[in-house]
Amino acid sequence: MIFGFIIMIVLPQNNDKKVIEITVIFPLILCGFAYSFYASGLWPSIPYVVDKQVLGSAYGITTAIQNIGLTTGPLLVALVVDESIDGYNYRLVNLMQIGEVAIGLLFGILLWIYDLRQGGGVLSANSEEAAKKYIKVLTYRQKELRERLNDE
Repeated sequence: MIFGFIIMIVLPQNNDKKVIEITVIFPLILCGFAYSFYASGLWPSIPYVVDKQVLGSAYGITTAIQNIGLTTGPLLVALVVDESIDGYNYRLVNLMQIGEVAIGLLFGILLWIYDLRQGGGVLSANSEEAAKKYIKVLTYRQKELRERLNDE
């Protein structure tokens, strides 16, 4: 994501809207791919770090935090654009987003260090062991679901 925002900062700003539309397509696609990879890693990791008794609450809290970000993000962008000198300078917005991504990267590194100090159970797990654990969890959940259906 950082590379996508840096590319958008480096690109020359032009008042011709067609030039702007063409030059920012690649960096925006790059940022979209980065966010997709982030989301595809975040949501499946929640069951690994949260007890099954509070898993629903963990997903709810994660969704709420994400929605807070999706709500306040455009407001911050509008505030930065309105406060810029020429009113159409999105370089400040890109710098703000680079800062946000850098903070997220910092927290990711801190979580990785914390996980390593706790024995490396989540991030450095053997892929075969992780797959067996995941299959065990799925099998258990399928068994619970079958029992609930049979009780009804």
